[in-house]
Amino acid sequence: MVIKIGAKPTAPPAKPGLLFEAEKHLYRMNTFTNSPEYRRVSGVTTVIGSTLNKPALVDYKMNSVARAVRENLADVLAMHADVKASRLHPFDFDKKLIAMSEVRRDRAAARGTAVHAAAEKVADGQKVSVPKELQKPVDHYDKWLYDNDVEVVLKERPCGNRTHWYAGTFDLICKFHRGAYAGQTWMVDLKTSNQVYGETALQTIAYKNCEFYVDEDQIDRPMPEVEGIGVLHLTKEGAFLHPLGDMQAASDEFAAILLLFNSRKRRDGLIRRAS
Repeated sequence: MVIKIGAKPTAPPAKPGLLFEAEKHLYRMNTFTNSPEYRRVSGVTTVIGSTLNKPALVDYKMNSVARAVRENLADVLAMHADVKASRLHPFDFDKKLIAMSEVRRDRAAARGTAVHAAAEKVADGQKVSVPKELQKPVDHYDKWLYDNDVEVVLKERPCGNRTHWYAGTFDLICKFHRGAYAGQTWMVDLKTSNQVYGETALQTIAYKNCEFYVDEDQIDRPMPEVEGIGVLHLTKEGAFLHPLGDMQAASDEFAAILLLFNSRKRRDGLIRRAS
């Protein structure tokens, strides 16, 4: 190897702490900063969603199936006739009915994604053009930023905790320069659903307790300190910030959920079932 006199050594490119496969919604995290070894890691929403009982979600799914049958009764009856005539397998009938019931959910998810994307640009001070039905939530977000003189510290960054082995992507870390929380820095989650729930405290505290985030240059950075956690509900009527209470209590609760999530295999192995 020949090294030219006066040449400066070049540092190898940084290896991001997290890799994300969007199609599978799958995170992989390396074992330490710049390590080439990556292992699969569970996302915060997966940890919470797989562990915490959500009666409102169960009711929503049941109501969605009932609505799908009512709104598509002729198609459902035709599919049922095909099952009776052995032209359609019962399993395929169930899959088609479930797909019908998820149309509204998928539309709502697409709407939420579009509002989030627009909100990210608004936070950068960009003017955005969105469909008419999304304009009001986006405008209210813009007004909320102005009214509270919000400084965007970080937005939409992957973050991870190697000690407790979980990861995710937070919406917003911001500092208020006006209003009730002036001078404070908060971790804020943006929601566009019909309702918001206190369980978002678990999500925001999990992000707050991450050890690092990955910046735009794919370099691991320490997470900023925050004094509060909250959920910002973006609706047609306005943007409403809901404080999510005591961070230590939320941290203890997420730790309990993480323990239950990580111990599933132990419980599943307690009883051997005949194959």
